[in-house]
Amino acid sequence: MSEFPVCPDNKFAVVGSWNWLSHVYLSTCQQQKITEEAQIRRETSVRLSEAVVIEEIREEIADLIQESL
Repeated sequence: MSEFPVCPDNKFAVVGSWNWLSHVYLSTCQQQKITEEAQIRRETSVRLSEAVVIEEIREEIADLIQESL
């Protein structure tokens, strides 16, 4: 399973199998057009609120960004 972290701030983070940035689900749902491209799928995510864990995730994201430059 791939992990897709989301850390909007220092208060919480979400890590899970849902690809928040590239899936067509949101726009398809807004248009009320569920197709084979945007089927409802079973995904698993966890919301984290422990400051130390959030900081570790943010550091990992920063390292990945730096490596990609």
